[in-house]
Amino acid sequence: LLRALRALAGHARWTASHLEDAGAVPNNHLVGDLVGLLHVALLFPELPGAEVWRGIAVDGLAQAFPAQVLPDGMGFEGSGGYHRLLLELGVAALTRARAAGGARAAQLATRLGRMFLATRGYRVAGARAPNLGDNNSGRALPLCAREPLDLGDLAALGAALLQDARLKLPGAAFPDEA
Repeated sequence: LLRALRALAGHARWTASHLEDAGAVPNNHLVGDLVGLLHVALLFPELPGAEVWRGIAVDGLAQAFPAQVLPDGMGFEGSGGYHRLLLELGVAALTRARAAGGARAAQLATRLGRMFLATRGYRVAGARAPNLGDNNSGRALPLCAREPLDLGDLAALGAALLQDARLKLPGAAFPDEA
């Protein structure tokens, strides 16, 4: 247990000092860094540096999501795969922030609501996404195997997480992710 906690602390220290925000355009890599820091800081608040990591993560996410999500709810990278990854990272951040009583969770929930609505609107052939941009199959919530363009779980996940019936798909099953 101590080795695992030391490793987590070491990884969090390294991540906090090497955020992927120095590139031409910060993207989902930065959000992944921040979501990871948030989880370590909130799950293990007694680790040295946890309060600093929490601050970096909360402030960083408050800036990164508005920068990476367009007003219509689509991710700025123009990729269905990256949109899904960014949305799942946002879900992970929101659930952790809510559990910790984070005051900024409502702002993130509003942005995620737009993302879920956009996702629902751009589906083709049922629950599939069109093949737009880089078809990265990265996921933050891989609770079951899904094809990269299968978005069937996201509508129910959004409806449950945000308590918004507009996001539900008629007749859709309640997925593992939700």
